Amino acid sequence: MGTFRLISRVLLAAIALYVMVRVLSTPDAVSLSLDASNKQSWILKNVTRFEPGMGSASIECDQPCYVISPSLSRLGIDPADAPYVRVVLAPGSSLRDPRILLSSPAEAGAFIARRGLFQADRLICDLRDSQPYASIAPYTSTIDRVGVSFTGRMLLSRIEVSGSAGPADYGLILREAFATREPSTPHSVNELYGVYFLGHGHAVWAFALLFLATLLILSFARTRYLRKFSGALVCTALFLYLPWAGYFFSQVALSAGQSSFRYDMYDEYASRYGEDFAALSRAMYDRLPPGSKVHFIRRPIDTHPTEGNLAAFVHSIRFEPCEFDAADYYFGCDCPGIYDQAHEQLTEPHTGKTARVTPVYRQNDSFLLRAAK
Repeated sequence: MGTFRLISRVLLAAIALYVMVRVLSTPDAVSLSLDASNKQSWILKNVTRFEPGMGSASIECDQPCYVISPSLSRLGIDPADAPYVRVVLAPGSSLRDPRILLSSPAEAGAFIARRGLFQADRLICDLRDSQPYASIAPYTSTIDRVGVSFTGRMLLSRIEVSGSAGPADYGLILREAFATREPSTPHSVNELYGVYFLGHGHAVWAFALLFLATLLILSFARTRYLRKFSGALVCTALFLYLPWAGYFFSQVALSAGQSSFRYDMYDEYASRYGEDFAALSRAMYDRLPPGSKVHFIRRPIDTHPTEGNLAAFVHSIRFEPCEFDAADYYFGCDCPGIYDQAHEQLTEPHTGKTARVTPVYRQNDSFLLRAAK
């Protein structure tokens, strides 16, 4: 056991030395301030009012405006070494929809916008952030210009590009990483991408912590600290499971609110797709023979985005979805303005085709019609 204790302590010392070297070798922050003396080297677009002041510049705009720093190409800033962009604000700022703007020397006039974590006194962005489901990839180009877009009033103290962040910023980034969930969509029935933190997947961090906790247990075995380190090992294992547990419980909550406790099919339809959809579906099941050819007029349902026809998909087990011209019946849920009851005519909203129809059921802007053939 003494050999394992010695090896583990040597590894811990090596890891501590490596971390210390990385911290001490972090490049200094590049700080950019805007005032009356250097305003000409900045880009201020759509700004309605600019007032330089002591320690901060007041910038106001009624529409999205852009405040862009001078070129930093001569500094050769690599995001791998300096991944943190921070917009430091003075008290009194009232920004709406702020975003970090970045350009590379190869495309100095083209800017990539990235959302940052907005607090009362700062806007911070980790350029290594990765959210594949939202098409957000790490920024890897050499930085030429840095800026911010916003609406409202900003009291700008400075813009910083640095290789490290303060403890509060690290905590904010960590909280945001775990609080932001991949949305549930028809093409993503499970959480596919996981959580990224400081440029690495959460599983990598978890296994690193698991390794460190194991080294600590081996280093201090047979001491009064063993129970504490064993607890740390258990917490690390829970950390590995935490994102998936959060995702699971969020889906359980969604399911419970919409369908899990609904014992009647039409109650479930009402909870998921609305009362009109449920009432129209009940009328269709009661009045149409199974296997009927039905044209389901496509309508997007905001809570269930899909590229297909949701109504046709839901009812395809009992009825036969078909094209407009071949239908014996027409199903339209919340489709205003396309059924002319006085002239008994239905207009297909996407193609403009028309058909003679007779009513089977109607409620508000929802209807079930029979083709008059």
